[in-house]
Order: sequence, then structure tokens, then C-alpha cells
Amino acid sequence: MSQESFKLAYREIGIRLCIPGISDDNADVQRLVKETLSSGNIGDWLMVVDNADDSQVLVGVDNESDGLARPIDYIPHSNKGAVLFTTRSRKAAIDLTQSNVLEVNDMGKIEARQLLARRTTKQELLNDEAAVDILLETLTSLPLAIVQAAAFMSQNNTSVSEYLSLLQSASTKSELFREQFQDPSTYRSMHSTIAKTWHISFEQIQRQDPLAAEYLSFIACIDRVGIPQSILPPEKFIIQQVKALGTLTGYAFITERQQTVPGSGERFFDMHRLVHMALGWWLEGHGKQADWADTAAARVEELVPDLWHEGREVWGAYLPHAKHVAELVKIMDGARSASILERLGRCQMSLGQYASAITSHREASSLRKEILGLEHPDTLTSMSNLVSVLSKQGKYEEAERINRQELECTKRVLGPEHPDTLTSISHLALILDRQGKHEEAEIMNRQTLAQREKVLGPEHLSTLTSMSNLAGVLNIQRKYYEAEAMNRQTLARYIKVLGSEHPFTLTSMSNLALVLDSQNKYKEAEIMNRQTLALREKVLGPEHPDTLTSMNNLAGVLERQSKYKEAEVIHRQTLEQREKILGSRHPDTLTSMGILVGVLCRQGKYEEAEAISWQTLAQREEVLGSEHPDTLTSVYGLAQILAQRHRVEESLQLYQRASAGYDAVLGEGHPKALACRRRYADLRASQEQQLNYAPSTLQSGAGETTKKTSKLSRGLAKIGIRGSKH
Repeated sequence: MSQESFKLAYREIGIRLCIPGISDDNADVQRLVKETLSSGNIGDWLMVVDNADDSQVLVGVDNESDGLARPIDYIPHSNKGAVLFTTRSRKAAIDLTQSNVLEVNDMGKIEARQLLARRTTKQELLNDEAAVDILLETLTSLPLAIVQAAAFMSQNNTSVSEYLSLLQSASTKSELFREQFQDPSTYRSMHSTIAKTWHISFEQIQRQDPLAAEYLSFIACIDRVGIPQSILPPEKFIIQQVKALGTLTGYAFITERQQTVPGSGERFFDMHRLVHMALGWWLEGHGKQADWADTAAARVEELVPDLWHEGREVWGAYLPHAKHVAELVKIMDGARSASILERLGRCQMSLGQYASAITSHREASSLRKEILGLEHPDTLTSMSNLVSVLSKQGKYEEAERINRQELECTKRVLGPEHPDTLTSISHLALILDRQGKHEEAEIMNRQTLAQREKVLGPEHLSTLTSMSNLAGVLNIQRKYYEAEAMNRQTLARYIKVLGSEHPFTLTSMSNLALVLDSQNKYKEAEIMNRQTLALREKVLGPEHPDTLTSMNNLAGVLERQSKYKEAEVIHRQTLEQREKILGSRHPDTLTSMGILVGVLCRQGKYEEAEAISWQTLAQREEVLGSEHPDTLTSVYGLAQILAQRHRVEESLQLYQRASAGYDAVLGEGHPKALACRRRYADLRASQEQQLNYAPSTLQSGAGETTKKTSKLSRGLAKIGIRGSKH
């Protein structure tokens, strides 16, 4: 059981239940399946989570502090259904269920005989009851061993007595496998029994169907579950492949999954864990593991795209196998393992699986540093990719530290104008921008753009990336005219080079909508945001972080057109999804919380707005630091809310803090700094006036309340975050 196989299994369940929308490329499969099974509308059901031996696969996360959703969070709950975990680990059983742990005893003689009879196609082979008893005793009534023995006897018309003779001769040959197990005695005996039955069948397959034996050797080097037929080494004659797969299913070495997408043409297979282990040990013992691992690595490199590519519903099924192959070849060929991990990490990043991508890129970077050295170009590429995905995950401090180290090495090794050096500078500028260091980011982006246009040309993708990044930082600094012109030019070039639906093109559309929004061109911004959202849902899926950014930006422009109800609904959906996908501490999640506060205030929902504001402020202080512009925006906004709720002293303290912070970070002449000082002065003057003329304060009436609400709303609009830059 792995997280990848868990996701694939949920897709199969959803398709078999005919859940509406489950077959869409961009469906939120795990959520749809959980909600359907939990609804109680589909009758009685039983879910079996098999081989849950490592509880961390289900209950663990890559970074617990990020609060990312775990597979266990998608387990359904309903009084019409039940969930059964099977595991060989008592610790895992307790971790998963706390109670209701049932130990399964060994299969009894009667059950073992019934299983053998069911799996043997010719019952006359079992006429010798004494021999059957000896066979079951020899196999220790182990179900997998019985199934393998029955399959062999059925395939080869072998009697029980004849099979017992084969078992005896196989005992010596299977000693190799005995030595591999370091489990308690019960498991050691069980594994040895399976090794014997496996060895008998494997030798027969080698003689009978060499292609089937080759497939077994290949499968030993990839993941054992969710094996697509298309990942197997291609065979010139399809009939030979069909025959080989028939041989393997006939001998119970693999089991075929029920076809979940009628007419898709793809078949998927699984292999039992112990059979998979035995195959690996056989290859290692016969000196063939390296050759077959090389074959598997070459096949993965052929099928898994190096960059974002169409057809992710196809290559997505290969990713668990790429991960397995990378782990297998690590000892034999660390450089190749790193190359596969790089490829895997880029695919995971394109799918928005940032936590997994960080793990892949971090491991690739570590391997290349160890094997190639810090200044090798491949090592620097790995570090650059790690920086990129760390930035996506909002881990800016670590990203900047690695980025600066990588940039220094890249300049020294490749030169200041090399494309990789310019990429490193571009990454650093983006990280600085995310940390609120906009002026430094602008200078760096302008330098990078000029050099890329000179070295790579005006329509190179890296040049377009620099144009997009520069336009973004210009927009943040309110240089709207230049930002809009550059965004329009960038979008036109992306459409020309990549087409209208490529993710890079959609990012450019999103950025242009953002700068239109900043200039109060709300209708045009709304139209473009709706177009971008629809295309991102189609191309990337509803849970991709970029899709959530489009939702956030659309809600923002709706809010600024006073369409508060629709804006609030979308803001809440975005926040919920970001908490699940990115984690509760990700900067984008905190942005969603801050923006939701604004739309709540505009509707007079101050109590909820205040509660979320305090939470957002605490999180931003911890994640971004107390002087980050976004943190100061939280302080400023909270001060306005408290003023509206007549908590003047608290409000004044927060105004003072925000004002001092803005002066230090943005400069005393910045519009936010000036506005904050003005609001502080107004509130202080109002407080003194009320102290001097207390009786008159009761005569304001409802009209004054309305004016205050409107004034607060306008103030929040001026400091609110208009959207994430994507």
C-alpha cells in the first residue's frame, strides 16, 4: 500500500460506482468517493484496505506542520458501510483503528482443502486424499502457497503426488530465499513455503513461455500494484504479449483488475507482495537484477515526460513505478536514480503535488551532490528545481538560502550570461518578490529580462517567464500602465508559441486579469478571470493550486463590484481547498483568510471577521515574520475592525505597530504608510473629541453606523490583497 496506489484504487471505486464526474481528468476523485460512500445513498458497502503494513502511508504527511490532507482523511464514514484494514503489523492496526483489532488465525485443514479444491480446475487431480493432506501440511495451509500449487497443477495436469515430488526437489533451490528473511520464525517458515511453490512455477514458466518470464523479471523492478500493460516492454506481436499475460494470470503470479474505463484499452495488474519479493531475490541471486533494473529505468525514462505534457491521465499511472525504479537503481547507479527523481519531481510539480515534488527534488539534489559534486551542472540544475518547488510551497527562507548558494556556483562554473545562471537569478527575484522585497526584485527581473532577450531571443519561454515576473512586480508597486502593456505582450507571445490552453498561457492570462483588476477595470478582469478559471479546471483540475488562485482572483473582482454573496461563497471554497491541498500555514492559504475577512466586513459580519483576522495574523507572524508586508496588512486590517467595534485602545496600538512597520519596510512616503498614519490620527482625534464631549456621542444614530461601515470597507479595500500572482 502506497499513497499513489491508494489514489488509483479510489479512482477505480468511483468509476465502478458510476459517480458523476469521476471519469473527468480533473475530478477530485478521493473527495467524490468519500462523499458518495458517506452519504448513505448507495446501499450497504465494505471497503477493504489491504496490506496496510506501514501506517504512516495512511496517517502520516510529508510535513505535519503544513496540515496537508492525508489518505486516512478520505476514509468514508457511514452507518451503511464498514472499513476493514488488513495488516501484518499490530502497531499499524492500533494506529489505524485504536480498537476493534481482530487477529486472524492460520487457515484450518478444512478451509485449506476447500481452497485447494476451488482453485484446481480438474478435481480428479485431488483424488489421492492422503497426498492432499501431506501437501497441505507441507504448505502449512498458507493461502498464497495453496493458490500457487493449484495453479501449477491445473496448468500442467499434474497430480498432487507429482507436485509433492517437485516440492521436495525445490527445497534445496529455495534455500536462497530462506536466508533473505529476518522475520520471526512463523513468518520465516511461511516465506520459505512460498519460495518453494514460486520456484516450481517459475521454472515451468521459463520453459513454457520465455516472454512471460521476462515480464516477471521486469515487474520485479517496478511497483507491484497498478501495473499498466503499456509499461511492459513492447512486443512486436501483440498475440505473444496477450499469451504471456495469460500465462502469468494462469499461474496466479499476477491478478488482473476489473476494467474500470470501458473501451480504454488499458489493462492493469497487481502482484502479491511476497511473490514480488521472491522475484527480486531470484534476480539478485542470479546476477540479473542490474540488467533488469536498467531495462525498467529505460522504460520509465521513455514513458514519463521530462516536462509538462498532455495526457497526464496516461503518464500519471507510471509515476509510482518511476518512484520504485529510482529507489531500486539508487545503489547501482545513483546518477541515473537522480535523473529519474528529477523527472518524477517535475511531473509532480506540474500536477500541483508540491510536497511530493520537494521530496523527489531534495533526494535528487542530495544524490548529485554526493556523486557529482556541488559545482557539477546537473547538481546545480537539481538545486534550481528544488528552489522552484520550495517557492511554490511557500518555504521562502530555505528557497532563498539554496538559491543564493546555487547562483554563486552557477556564475562561477557557467558564467554570468549562461541560461542556467539567468534562471537562477529569475528564481531569486521571484523569491524576493514573495517576501515583499519588490524594489530589489524589480531590478533583478529587469536585468534578467535584458540578458535573456539578448542570449535566448524574445520568444524563448525563459524570456517570457522574465517578462511575466517583471510585470507582476510592477503591478505590486502600482506601475500599472507598464505592467498591463507587458502582460498583454507576454500573453500574445505565449499563445503564439504554446497555444491558448497551455498552463503557462493560462498563468499569463491570470496575471493580466490581476493588473486589470488593480486598475479598477473590473468587468474586463471578471471576464478574463472566468475564462482562466474554466480553462484551468479543464487542463489542471479543480484542486490544482493554480486553479485555486483563479478562484481567489475571481472572487476578489466580484467583491470589488459589490457582488458580496457570490464572492463570499467562492472565497470560502478557495480557503477550504487551499487548507486541504497546500496546508493551513501556506502563504496562499493565509491570503485567502485575509481576503475572506474583507468580504465579511463589507457585509457587516465583524465578529467572524475579527476571529479570522487574529488567526491570520498569528499564522503570518510565524510563517512570514513580523515585518513582512502581508503581516503588516493583517495588523492594519485588524486595527480597522477593532475601531469599528469601538475597541479604540487596541485599535490604536495596532495602528501604531502597522505604521512603524510600513515606514521601515515600505518607506514613510508609501501610500500604505501614509494611509495608516492618517487613520491613526483620525481615530486618536475622534477619541479625544468623545472624551471632551461624551454626551453628544449618543446622537449619531443609524446613519453614522452606516457611514462607519462604508468607511471601513473602503479602508480594507485599499489595503486588501487583490490576488495571488500566478
